[in-house]
Amino acid sequence: MSESRLEIRNTAGEIEIPNEICCNCARTERVGSVESELKLTRYFGLGGSEYTFRWDLPYCPECEVTASRNPVNKLHIALVIGLCTVSLFLVAIIGQMAMDESLLGGNDFWLALGVSIVLVGGFYASRKPQGGQTSYYQPIRILKLRQTFTSGEVTGIVLGFTNGSYMRRFREVNLRLLGS
Repeated sequence: MSESRLEIRNTAGEIEIPNEICCNCARTERVGSVESELKLTRYFGLGGSEYTFRWDLPYCPECEVTASRNPVNKLHIALVIGLCTVSLFLVAIIGQMAMDESLLGGNDFWLALGVSIVLVGGFYASRKPQGGQTSYYQPIRILKLRQTFTSGEVTGIVLGFTNGSYMRRFREVNLRLLGS
């Protein structure tokens, strides 16, 4: 999946959403508007903050399901692998305690980690776009927010698009909001 970026620097105006083509596959037939929650999470040590924008984006019936699929990142996948590893390791330890011997020759943790990487990696690798879709997940992502330090007011937004045709159309209708 390739992704193109578009930065909107002037947020004084309302962002216009082109609705004549599907934002995922660029079809023009039977396109309808679907409320989509675009999220950006910023992590600060052990905590973080999440920003959610609700936009009515155009989807064809085949791509509509992708409107609710928030994209995953490497940190998310690493956390799932960690959780799976801990779970499998605990199962191995409990089995070891019940049988009074190690069935895995003391390599319980490494085996749990290996199995977790294969299972979780395989799960996410299998999530591929169907048909003409450009993304299995939401095709428009918020990559970055620009804010004033004191008030937190949003002064700009960087969007990622998996569909180049839709990004070009989005740029055309929002040209007045793009900074130089």
